[in-house]
Amino acid sequence: MTDSFYRYIDTPTEDGHVFVQLAVFPVTKKTAKGAWIESPLGRRFVLDAGRRKYAYPTRELALDSYRLRKEWQIHHCKQGILRAMRILSEINHPDFHLNWPHQEYINFYLSVDPKIEDAIDGILTR
Repeated sequence: MTDSFYRYIDTPTEDGHVFVQLAVFPVTKKTAKGAWIESPLGRRFVLDAGRRKYAYPTRELALDSYRLRKEWQIHHCKQGILRAMRILSEINHPDFHLNWPHQEYINFYLSVDPKIEDAIDGILTR
């Protein structure tokens, strides 16, 4: 039985850096399907067969999970930035008009500008 499970956690510091630490969670009980661990928020159950887990039985698996979480974080941030830039581009266009209060809903479709996506990729890969 693994005595501990692991999870990498990051915390921003006041000086703009990020502090990454390895959290270690003691296993309190092992079952046929997983393990109960003690976390700062109380007891948690971690499935052995789960695709996404809160914590992992090895440091290597915890680091792989942390890496994937950060990649998804970048992906979601990029999508949010692109969506905001597309909307700003559309509403800043001289032909864009709101017909308040005559419209109950505003519907407009945004086209994908490859230049914007390339610019965001350039910023985020520096």
